[in-house]
Amino acid sequence: MKSLNIFIISIVLIFFSACEKNGNNCPKGDMIGFVELLDGSGNEIVDKSGVKVSLENTSYSAITDKNGRYEFRDIQAGTYFITYTKEGFGTYKRYNCQFVGGRIPDLVNETILYEFSSVEILNIEMNVEGDRIIISGEITESRLFSLQSFINDSADVSNTHYDYTSDRFSYYSSIFPYSSFNFSYDLNFITYQSGDEIFIVLYSSNGKDSGYYDYETGMHIYPTLTKTSEILSFTLE
Repeated sequence: MKSLNIFIISIVLIFFSACEKNGNNCPKGDMIGFVELLDGSGNEIVDKSGVKVSLENTSYSAITDKNGRYEFRDIQAGTYFITYTKEGFGTYKRYNCQFVGGRIPDLVNETILYEFSSVEILNIEMNVEGDRIIISGEITESRLFSLQSFINDSADVSNTHYDYTSDRFSYYSSIFPYSSFNFSYDLNFITYQSGDEIFIVLYSSNGKDSGYYDYETGMHIYPTLTKTSEILSFTLE
């Protein structure tokens, strides 16, 4: 049985490889999918129209209807990267989607786009107690959001330029909105030297946003991640 599975996988890989080298030999078919939209509070949005769905490195694109449905017709078999974009929402990517073509349309797994969090930090305070850092502050009222800090030894720290990052701290309440936040974490994992100036910045995201793994960068991406705080700093003792 194991030998049979390996044989089948090998045949599939050979098929896709041949298609990608000579597109004229590839069967064609239709690809269908659905997109769900969640607002900043994690609620489903009824009208799911207006999402642009693109097959990267091709001329193919489609727009979802009110039910979130999109369709690509008469496309060649092959391996595709799919990008989903809509203004006000985080961009989502699907990698290595293998499409075999044929008479029966291929159904892509449902994709969820999350609206950007509207939370704003009104004031923020940071304290270092031994090997632990405590960050707290006041925010605009929100029932659902996540916060994550990024750490570097230079003032241009960001979610793409950092040495260390904290866990993602999520806040959710179905009754009363949050108006403040408070979280802490250990600093014993960093390797900076005593006397170094350390810079920290906070980013917020939709608390429901589970993100995706980016095979191009090797990083887990949260599409709704947005810079929320000013850059904070302290000197390591």
